[in-house]
Amino acid sequence: MRFHFSINIDIDSHDIYTRIKHIDLLFKFPQEKLYEKYNHKYIIIPFGENCFPRTLTSINGIKPYRKEGELTCPFDQVFSLFTDNVDLFVNNFDDFFDNLELYKNEVTKNYYYKNIKYNISFIHEENPSLEEFKALYKKRIENFYSYLNANDKYLFFAIYTSSYPKKEVVENFVNKIKEYREDFCIIIFNATSWRVKWELEHVQVVNMGYNKRLNKMGSTWVPQLKGLTNINARIVNNKYGSHLLEIINNKMKPYFKTK
Repeated sequence: MRFHFSINIDIDSHDIYTRIKHIDLLFKFPQEKLYEKYNHKYIIIPFGENCFPRTLTSINGIKPYRKEGELTCPFDQVFSLFTDNVDLFVNNFDDFFDNLELYKNEVTKNYYYKNIKYNISFIHEENPSLEEFKALYKKRIENFYSYLNANDKYLFFAIYTSSYPKKEVVENFVNKIKEYREDFCIIIFNATSWRVKWELEHVQVVNMGYNKRLNKMGSTWVPQLKGLTNINARIVNNKYGSHLLEIINNKMKPYFKTK
């Protein structure tokens, strides 16, 4: 027998029971894979600004792992700004491979490419030849358009941004997607101190505030989040994951009934 539930705890409250140190109040239980529940009838495309959307969706059973056949898209594993990602998409990725320069990772001492025009750092591909790099990302751009044109499935874009998402930028994004399809939802986690008050069709903004717990986890936040190895990782996962599950379920329940 398996039990599936989640709990939301404000660990920063003044409640004495949530301030006791060294007690892990968040638990990880076996989760139903959401994409199986909906018979693989939706796709999630991570769209920046780092690999947080890809990591969050995978560890919570919302998006399949690559080993399960999921395709990697161009913004899954890069450091970039949402605004620049939209510009690239609007320009059909025409100058994606222009203005590339090699930078040194001071931690690993390896080299990675950076597009200095769009300020995109490809930090997960270390020491590749230019030919290998271009072949890899040409395939990921093809994957992106393959998902974009999969009209038999509902499409979600998952975005995490530490820069305020401007309405006009999101409008450009929406209008570009509409050139390909009408059934989609853009989920934006706004991790800034400024609340988004504007509204747009096809867009759901979750005002999360400054993500101090992810920052506390430092540069090794990815393995911490994947393993839920500490209270900060578990709180971040619970906080963001619960919003993501709610939005996807709310969109997919009526959509799934029509398919």
